[in-house]
Amino acid sequence: MEKISDNTPVPPADSSSAPDTPPAAARTDFFEQEISRLRGEVEQLTSDRDGLARQLDSMIRRGKVGELAARHHFTDPDYLAFLCEKHQLDLDSEEAVEHFMAELSGKCPKLFRVELFSGVPRQNPPGEIRAENHTPGNPAAENIRNNNPADRLVGLLENAPELK
Repeated sequence: MEKISDNTPVPPADSSSAPDTPPAAARTDFFEQEISRLRGEVEQLTSDRDGLARQLDSMIRRGKVGELAARHHFTDPDYLAFLCEKHQLDLDSEEAVEHFMAELSGKCPKLFRVELFSGVPRQNPPGEIRAENHTPGNPAAENIRNNNPADRLVGLLENAPELK
């Protein structure tokens, strides 16, 4: 049997290569073998394609879950992906996502990062506290105007960090 450059076998051309079988039977056997080989390749390529499509879908979903975790300050994106899969959450539905995240933050607040903000505004230079930034009628604000260090400390403590 001859071979073409792309390694595809060529059927026998004459009866000299198969003296006991007629040329038509040899060609039929050859074509049946070739068809079965090609069917196997098609099945393999189809399974490869399906596997790659599943991987792509998984990567897209993980990317969406990662963005969701970052947007809602969730600490463990892998666990969030597991929860989304478990609850069969449609990540394309903003309404469903917001409801799910609100429910999750109520049930498991320890899984979310908390941002702390200082009570002293950042527009002031370091070491300077202005009384106008504090609430009116606050005695600490009056003491800050006097620039007494102890009173400044009291003012700082009254405006300690708060949770948001």
